[in-house]
Amino acid sequence: MTKAELEQDVWDSLPVARRLIGRQRVNAIVQRALRDWPVGVLCQCDAADAAIVQTHFTHRLERRERQYGMGFFALFVLGGIISAIVQHLMKRWLENRMAFMEACL
Repeated sequence: MTKAELEQDVWDSLPVARRLIGRQRVNAIVQRALRDWPVGVLCQCDAADAAIVQTHFTHRLERRERQYGMGFFALFVLGGIISAIVQHLMKRWLENRMAFMEACL
């Protein structure tokens, strides 16, 4: 799986609210998530521990993507989209780590 295919896969999996954020911003978030993906930690985790890592990673990514002056509604939508992105990436990670790692390169 290439990075472009993974970006398309994530875009297709997101709820309709993705249109409020825009494809370019979603792809930027996916690229940042892939760049910062906690491979070392996740390689040592089972599925139950991966859920905890997912939660912490989602919060960290949300903090990095927030912008000063964003309204409450924009932050709410952004948080939901980031959560859905990380959830989908984690699903792909648990299904096939090697294909996921190829997309990270």
